Amino acid sequence: MKFAQLAFVFRRVLKSLRELLWTHALTSGTMAMTLFIFGGFLLIQENLHGMLRGWGSQIQIFAYLENNVSQADLQSLLEQIRSYPEVEGVRFVSKAEAWENFKKALGSQSGILDGLPPDILPSSLEIALKKPHRHRASVTSLSQRIRGMKGISEVEYPEEWIEKLSLLVLGVQWAKWILGGFLFVATLLIVGSTVKLAILARKDEIEI
Repeated sequence: MKFAQLAFVFRRVLKSLRELLWTHALTSGTMAMTLFIFGGFLLIQENLHGMLRGWGSQIQIFAYLENNVSQADLQSLLEQIRSYPEVEGVRFVSKAEAWENFKKALGSQSGILDGLPPDILPSSLEIALKKPHRHRASVTSLSQRIRGMKGISEVEYPEEWIEKLSLLVLGVQWAKWILGGFLFVATLLIVGSTVKLAILARKDEIEI
């Protein structure tokens, strides 16, 4: 008896697959494509986030020192800036190092600097920020505090670059939620349509 029941169930399954072959194929294909698109988007998003993290790590504040800053004042500046919770690290760049860096940046055109004194560029502090503070509000606030310190003549930071980076991060976040919501709704519709088609295909049996 049990064998007859199993055989009947098996025949019904095969018949169902034959009757709804294209429906199952279309549903499976659509869901597979949905998962493929979603997985591809997650991969692109992760790569983009990696790029953003790399660009974000390059956001720095440059504080240029006055010419008459003493060694004691310099040490005081370094200690005070390092004590700020936003700061990841501070590096002192001497006039000589600034000159060499400038010459390297010019490359083959460095000859235009011939005749200029090597101490023409000011000493500076390169200030790196911790990851949670690499955004416009935090950078602006810290720059204003550093600008008012004794021995600091000027403070610069890539304001336009920070603004574009912040907008790009926001755009990625919005795109993630919008696409995720769209794929969720699409999956629900696909599952609902499959169930509806299965019920319609078994309409006569259900009525019995």
